[in-house]
Amino acid sequence: IDCSIKNLGTVSSAGDYTGGFTGYTSPGASITLGEEYTGETKVTLLDDVFGLLKEILAGEDSEKQALLSLVGISPAYIYGCEASGKTGARITGNNYVGGFAGRADGTQFGTSSPEQLAKLDPIKDGKVSYTGKGAKCQVGNISLVQGTDGYSGGFIGYAAPASMAGILDSTLVGVANVVSVKIDGAVIQGSTDGLTVKNTNGVAAGGIGAAVGTEISNVTVENIKAIESKNDAAGFIGRAGVGNLVSGGGLDILGLIKLNSLVSLAPAVPVKAENVTVSGMSGGFTVYSTGEIEENVNHRAGGFIAQSGSAQINNSSVAELKKVSVKDMENGYAGGFIGVSVANGLADLADDNNEETVSDLISISDLITAIPYLMPKYENCDVSYVNDVESYQVEAACAGGFAGKLESGTVDNSGKNNIAVKNICNVYGRYYAGGFAGIATSGGLASSRGGVNLLGTTISASQLLQVLPLYIPKITNAGVDSESGLTVTSDGRESRRRQRRRSETVRIKFRKCRRISGLWKWCSDQWFKCEQAKEYYSKRTGRFTAERRKQLF
Repeated sequence: IDCSIKNLGTVSSAGDYTGGFTGYTSPGASITLGEEYTGETKVTLLDDVFGLLKEILAGEDSEKQALLSLVGISPAYIYGCEASGKTGARITGNNYVGGFAGRADGTQFGTSSPEQLAKLDPIKDGKVSYTGKGAKCQVGNISLVQGTDGYSGGFIGYAAPASMAGILDSTLVGVANVVSVKIDGAVIQGSTDGLTVKNTNGVAAGGIGAAVGTEISNVTVENIKAIESKNDAAGFIGRAGVGNLVSGGGLDILGLIKLNSLVSLAPAVPVKAENVTVSGMSGGFTVYSTGEIEENVNHRAGGFIAQSGSAQINNSSVAELKKVSVKDMENGYAGGFIGVSVANGLADLADDNNEETVSDLISISDLITAIPYLMPKYENCDVSYVNDVESYQVEAACAGGFAGKLESGTVDNSGKNNIAVKNICNVYGRYYAGGFAGIATSGGLASSRGGVNLLGTTISASQLLQVLPLYIPKITNAGVDSESGLTVTSDGRESRRRQRRRSETVRIKFRKCRRISGLWKWCSDQWFKCEQAKEYYSKRTGRFTAERRKQLF
């Protein structure tokens, strides 16, 4: 509480877990000490009293919490602490690199206010008397946070619920037994030359490289210069949710996970963020995914979040965004706020080697219960660009002013004057481009033999009627505001056959068009939903009329 490290020059490691304040923070060694820490599996106290634990943990919550605290299963608390550097301060390492913490499991970060501190047992029980300074956790004057693999973040490289292998089994897995990461009150501020966060082969973000089951509120990221990584580069969170974070043994961060416990686990999986502000240095900041074209690999970049799996974000914004882009112009996605937004499936939590399927163990009623927790949700979120009429501000195979690809979930900006994208001028998508989104579609619903695939399980047509309304994306009061005029450019689907047929680039210019809704570029029938284009566009020929071509080009 209220501890500080100042005048950092360089913090570096050839290994993992590197941070300006701490390399790794977790609830307690008696629970987490194991293969990941020492390279060998250790027997802990819990192995000896496992039977007793099962009986007590199945009882009253008060008894359960008392025992969990005794053996170390309570959050680690870091309140009002600071890591600040001198000019040119650098934090570098391999995997799990962060401006404040390399990795955080089951840790609470917050303000050292009397109200917060009064909740801590030593103070609540009168064993310690301290009222705190009322300070937020802070990272200040850092120029570079860089990793060579895994996860890098301006605040935390990787945040996830505490590992409790050895306690949880099919009868005990549930929200009550998950110690989540919570961040309430933090400031990440780059140096006068700006903050750069990089990762050579992994994920990078201005706030948190990757997060699962994390609650975030009242966080500010300021003076960003550049975010750059091979994949999942973002202004605040590179990767949220369980997608791509699952090992062959199930959800690896939670230890022993049984398939029939997934529904009870669903509420603990989403990442929730509220009152978060991300802003660039003077002249704006850039977000860039450097990944080359690879078969069956998607690359993502987002002004706020790159890969959003079931994220729930409220009242958050991105300002001074200069450009968000990907190098992969075949399978790359970029958006001013979201790169790709998807709904995590229960199958994402399951063991790939388990012979039982989700549908074997989870009923349709359970699915309906789990779906709300796994649906992405964005309320009162917006992005504002640095004015640039000459260069592309969003550039990818699939590019959008707000989202590159939006699957399922809801977007509602009723509390932001009905505007989601501000000051955007140029968007380029090789295949899909839009002032708001490159692609918006119902996600997670795919045809399969014998029915429809939903959240990793096959359901019948009759069952589909019960869940379909929950899976249709809804976009409400989320307009696009372009003061200098918006240009949306796409090569369209023809470029996939460029060796056989020369592609034609279509460029639409809207001069002084302040609000554009429904600007979805290039449907399968090559028909624009824009009213200004319909009048001069021929569905029969697939081309604009000569009169309109003169006006547009």
